[in-house]
Parts: sequence; C-alpha cells; structure tokens
Amino acid sequence: MKVPLYFGRIDVQKPKQFWHRQHEKIIQIDMAYPLFLDYLQTAVVGSIIIWLWLYGLSIVELRAMGDYGLLSILPIQFYLAILLLIGHFCYFLHKRTNRENILLLHILLLIVILHGSPPIIYGGVLRYSWAWKHIGVIDYILRYQAVDPTAQYLDAYHNWPGFFTLTALMTEASGLSSPVPLSPWAQLFFNGLNLGAIMLMYRSFTDDKRLIWLSILFFFLINWVGQDYFAPQAFGYLLHLVILACCLYWLKKKRYTNEDRVQRWLKKRWLIKIYKSFFFSRSDEEMIERQTTAKQRVRVTLIVVVLMAAVASNHQLTPFMTILGLGALVLIQRTQTTSLVIIQFMFTLIWVVFIAEPFTQENVQSLVSDFGNLLDNADETLLSLGSVSEDQANIATIGRLLTVGSILLALIGGLRRLLNRYRDIPVVLLIIAPFLMLAGNSYGGEMLFRVFLFIVPFIAFFAATVFFPTPYSGFKRETAVSYFCISIIFLIAFMFAYLGKERQYHFTKYEVEASQFLYEHAPHGSILIEGSKNYPGQFKYYEKFFYVPLSRERLPEQQEFIDDPEKVFRRWMSNESYTGAYLILTRSQKAEVEMIGAMPPDALDIIEDTLTGSPHFDLYYHNPDVSIFILSNSIEGQ
Repeated sequence: MKVPLYFGRIDVQKPKQFWHRQHEKIIQIDMAYPLFLDYLQTAVVGSIIIWLWLYGLSIVELRAMGDYGLLSILPIQFYLAILLLIGHFCYFLHKRTNRENILLLHILLLIVILHGSPPIIYGGVLRYSWAWKHIGVIDYILRYQAVDPTAQYLDAYHNWPGFFTLTALMTEASGLSSPVPLSPWAQLFFNGLNLGAIMLMYRSFTDDKRLIWLSILFFFLINWVGQDYFAPQAFGYLLHLVILACCLYWLKKKRYTNEDRVQRWLKKRWLIKIYKSFFFSRSDEEMIERQTTAKQRVRVTLIVVVLMAAVASNHQLTPFMTILGLGALVLIQRTQTTSLVIIQFMFTLIWVVFIAEPFTQENVQSLVSDFGNLLDNADETLLSLGSVSEDQANIATIGRLLTVGSILLALIGGLRRLLNRYRDIPVVLLIIAPFLMLAGNSYGGEMLFRVFLFIVPFIAFFAATVFFPTPYSGFKRETAVSYFCISIIFLIAFMFAYLGKERQYHFTKYEVEASQFLYEHAPHGSILIEGSKNYPGQFKYYEKFFYVPLSRERLPEQQEFIDDPEKVFRRWMSNESYTGAYLILTRSQKAEVEMIGAMPPDALDIIEDTLTGSPHFDLYYHNPDVSIFILSNSIEGQ
C-alpha cells in the first residue's frame, strides 16, 4: 500500500521504526509547506512593491514640486506600492499565523519607502537647513578638536556636544573629511533603530503579537513631527526609547513582592488594598513572566547608566523627558532600579549647572519667565495660519488633525482596555509625564510638538488596542478591514504632514554648490546677508562670518529694503568693519518666504531683479537657483 506525500511516497509495510520516522517527516513537511508558501507569497508581493516604488521614483520631476511638497510630484505607482504594502501587512496580521519575520520585513520596507525616498529623489543632497548647521558644528570640532561653549552662533550645540563629538569621531574613523555623504540617510538609520527599541518596549506591555505589530505600524504612521533627521534630537530620542525599553523589559519589577515597602508610606492596609486594586492589571496574569539573572540586571543597569550620561550631554530637552518617564515607572514600582531616576537627575543637573554654565547663565532669565506658563508655552507652538499660504495652512491643519485623531483613537482604545480589566498604568503615565514639560518652557515655540513626539509610542499602543483590546478578540474579518482603513487614513495624513513642506526643506545641487563656493572664497570676517536662514548655510567655517537673515528683520526694516533695496544694501554692505559683504538669494529662501509668510511673497524676487539691473552691484556668483551679489567697487578685491 502506498500513501501519497507532498514530496514523495512511503510504504506502510516497512518496519514500524521506519514508519515513525516517516510520520515525523510528514508532520514536519505539513508545517513547513505553509511556511514556504507564506515566504514565497511575501517575496512575490515584496518584489512588486519594490518595483512599483523604484519605478515611481525614477519618473519623479523634481522641478515640478508645488506647495504640497513631494505629494505634488510622487506618481501613482509610489502610492500603490505603499497601499499594497500596508494591505499585505494587515492580511498577515489577520491570518493568526506566527509569522513575525514576515511582519518585520513589511515594517522595514515601510521605513525604507517613507524615509529613503527623499534622499533618493534629491540625489543624496542633505535636506533641511538645520541639518547643514549641524554639519557646521562637526566641521568646527574636526578643525579645532574642541568645542566653544561661548560661541556667538549655535552656542547650545557647543554646550551639549554629545551627538556632534560622536559623529566627528566616527567621521575621522571612517576616513571621511565630512559627514555630508552619510547624513542624508539619517532618517533610515534612526527609524531602523527606533524600531528595535519600541518592539522591546511593547513586548513589556503585552504578549499579544497582533497588538505589538499593529502598534509598531501605527507608530511609524503617526510620528510626523520630523525629528528623525541628522540632529541631536533624533539621537537623544533613540537613547530615550532604549533606556525606557531596558527598564520596562529587563529591569521590570513584579510589583507586589515588596508589599512591606508599600506599607511604609501608605501605612494603612485599606490604602494598600486600594493601591493594589488600582494598579493590578489583567495583563499581569496573562503575560509570561520573564526571569533575569542578577548578572543580566547588573549589565543592563550599567548600559542604561552609560546611555543616561550620553543623554545628558547630547540635548537640552531629552534628559528631562527621560527623568519624567523613569519617575513615572518608579512611582508605580515598575522598575527594580529606583536609583536610576536619581542618577539621570544628577547627570542632568551637573551638566546644566557646571558644564553648560555659559549657556545657562545667558538664558536663565527666559527660562524663569517661561516657567509655569503652561498655556502660553503650548500656544506658542501653534503656527498662526493667517500668514501662511493656503496650501501650507491645509498641511498644518492635517498635521493637527492627525495628532488629535490619533489621541482620540488612543482614548477609545484605553477605555476598551479598562473595561476588560487592563489598567496599563505604565503606558498611561508615560503619556501624561511629558506634558509636565509644557509648564517649564516653550522650547523656542516647539514644546507641544516635542511632547507629542515623546508620547507617540504610547499613543500608538493604545490606538492599536481599539482593535485588539484582549488576546481573545479582534479575529473577525471586519476588524481587519477596520485597522487597514485606519492605517490608510494615518498614512495619508502622515504624507501631508511629514512630506508636505519639502518645497522649502529640500535643496538642489546648485544651492549646495553656491554655498560651498561662498564659504570657500569669502574672506573670514565677512557679513553674509541672507534672504532667510533656509538654505545650506553655516556648514563650513561658520564661526568666521556674520549673518543677517532678511526674513527675521522687523517689519519697518523689511518694508524699507523692499521699497529701495539698492539704497539700503549699499549702506549695509559698505560697512568697513567687515572684510567683505555678500547678499545671497536662493530658490529655497524664496519658497520659505512665500510658504510661511515671513515677508511679502515676491519680496526676494523684487530685491534680486533690482540689484541685477543696478550699476552699483555685481553678480559674484550665479546659477539657476542662486544669485550672490557684491558691491561693484569691491569685485577687484575679491
């Protein structure tokens, strides 16, 4: 008798021992065959997605970009690729199969498409003006092998140089003269590492793999703030996530083993009972208890302490967010190392008071005046939409709607979890804690955005619990359709909010070439009059020049040089206290002025046309995107 098999036939008349071996082989093949099909399907669909994506990028017309940024030039193939990617991800999430490797591949491909497309489209040119200033600080460190805490420009970076010093060391070790070739890919680097941190963090909240992976997807679809570029905030944010993940996963505390300590400060048993009933969560019963040895805890603690020191030296804001987050975990006895909060506080205090003393002394008055003004600090973040272009007003509105919508969805998810006896107190407190920073400072009008940045991982988790409130729910086909539709809504809003300002954020090769020429040929001690700060500026020998951005002048002065640019700039540029004087006008400066309303939309065009036809000015440098003017009687000396 012959029995059919997937890859051959077996004879049941053979010895019993052989039959057992063959039977085990049948079971193995039965399990491997669907796995093979899943990977084959993923490979085929993934190939189609990659082809659509790359073909879409190859036909992009960069010069046709409008006020909606990359959205105005990305072809239909690009959008089809992302739509197919998210649809296939949701399909596997609904299959109830343990295919985490496949889900991971989908998320990695999503990161590559969302954050790798801009540098590919721009030909590897670094975007965003502040990233070029970060290059300038690294250039300073490479030249002087030191920082200057009393620097006239970009002094905050010299007082918190962790990111810049580390990047300078890596640049020297790699044999490069500058980090410019690698910096455009920072978004890919940081988001890829963020993935590992939040994955570990979510595994400390639940064992439901569907909830974990949907939370990860939502994280990358609602994190639109844009603090993932080549910047110390991106590095500090990564360190912050890793610290929280280590404390939540490896240093997690079983909360009720130390009841004596609770009794010391609650005293009464009825208070202890209320405390335990409030903080006790159904997830504690369902989650697999993870055992860590004493050696493992010591190693992780040492790693966390090193990361804390790096956070304190890297950024002004992030250490306080870390203190608040760890404080929340200690408050509910969620971590075994209470002293970590004290260590992070001491690192931060020592750095602010002693090492960054020049910056602290200079800014202490503004810090004190902002302290406690919670509403004012929050309101300062919100851009007045009355002065921006109509398209930019729409983009800002969509960003706000994405923020509010994701928070509302998280509230619904949190309520569903609560009704199912899941308290999720750590997640709740990690959402609340960053809002305390609003009472401290406006952070240059960005505090509300930074608060949202730090609560995004936990908002994403609760948003995902709308569909998976328990491990025993969310198996219906209608549920899969629902979270697919929500993912697409998040994606559309993310594309507008994250990529909608690229007309001003991206720079052409002509703008980079003009800036390189200017910084290499202008005498040190020159004044650089800029249409705005939005161009590849201050990236080389930045401390050697003086800067006057026209878009930041007061309205009376703006009106004066718009009405008679020839007269005003002759007076400014003939000042003998400067070794040279240059006026630089670029495509990106004009885009910013027009889009955010910092000046009348045609102001820089009026200035350029007037000076081009003036006998008192000469074009020192010109290309399709840049015009650099000097006084005509100074051209012989240049």
